[in-house]
Amino acid sequence: MKPDSDYVQAIIDMPEPRNKTELQNIRLVNLERKEFKEATLSDVGLSHVIKFWNEGWPSNGQNISPEAWEYFKFRDNIYVEEGLVFLNDRVIVPVSLRSEMLNILHQAHCGMEKAKARARQVLFWPGITKDIENMVSKCKTCERYRPRNVKEPLICHEVPNLPYEKIGTDICDHGGNSYLIIGCYLSKWLDIIKLSNKTSDEIIATLKAVFSTQR
Repeated sequence: MKPDSDYVQAIIDMPEPRNKTELQNIRLVNLERKEFKEATLSDVGLSHVIKFWNEGWPSNGQNISPEAWEYFKFRDNIYVEEGLVFLNDRVIVPVSLRSEMLNILHQAHCGMEKAKARARQVLFWPGITKDIENMVSKCKTCERYRPRNVKEPLICHEVPNLPYEKIGTDICDHGGNSYLIIGCYLSKWLDIIKLSNKTSDEIIATLKAVFSTQR
């Protein structure tokens, strides 16, 4: 599968930025294309990928270096154009430039999901998602401004087979009195029982009395 030809050609023909605004508008990288191509050709894995793309991939995956093997499963969607290697419309980043690309993806400190979204638009390398997650999770700036009141996901409970096989309990105070609240997970029935005190002995005795009536 080839990437969109107009998109690839736009990257190849992209003029060098003349000012800060043009630099910020470049979707690919703030590197000269020459530097990117040189890094691609000197990358062990990508140089083998280019060779296989020109000469054909081994059908069984044998005789492939470990560096090139991680691209083998993507081989049907890899394309080479003007010294750059693409996975569909995304440029495959050589190892030597990945750290810099991570910094570019995360330079605005917009969070993990936005960094991933930016990467999905234009960049790729095996393990890029995990690398982004590791980088953002260690970012002190993101940690400082991360929302503190993140909602916890709902926890699904298995439905019990018998009434009172699984219960939830709590103690509440109202009108100067304390009450033990028992909720049955199966029937959704609530028992509200007045307590004489909130000691463990009183609560245990109350629970035993309730359980004895549910046999």
